[in-house]
Amino acid sequence: MPYVPKTDWKYNDVLSEKDMNRIEEGIAEGKQLVVAHAADKNNPHGVTAAQIGAETPAGAQEKVVLLQQAINADIADLKRDLSGYSAYRSAPDEMGQYTVVEYKREDGTLHMRSTLSKPDANFNYGTALWQFYNGAGTAVTTTIRWTITYDSNNKIVSEVMAYE
Repeated sequence: MPYVPKTDWKYNDVLSEKDMNRIEEGIAEGKQLVVAHAADKNNPHGVTAAQIGAETPAGAQEKVVLLQQAINADIADLKRDLSGYSAYRSAPDEMGQYTVVEYKREDGTLHMRSTLSKPDANFNYGTALWQFYNGAGTAVTTTIRWTITYDSNNKIVSEVMAYE
């Protein structure tokens, strides 16, 4: 039975057992309604993503598309940048995997050296060091260290970059 408040209280009214029971039932009913409302995860108020500042599916998809376009452009730039370089591999490990690759410009000067190190028992290398050289190929200008982690199937799960 829904709670019915008493609205005609007088200053000298005495609180009876019936009044207390009615009030207690109203409190219990109110508690049940609050619990039921809190448990309703079907958006009972019709709140939209925009009202709470959340991303809409269309907005998220648009950002994914833009990010993919930026990544594709970066990859194209990298391929273009490396297309004029020759790669020279050296220092093979016991499994025949080369651990050093040097990228040289058309004039034979060193542009970048990539060195793998810290192999585990499966020859998964934990570090890749990239050293970029000046135009003459004689001095390192930038060093990037990649920390690589693998899953139980020897597949790369993360490559974390840090400038040195």
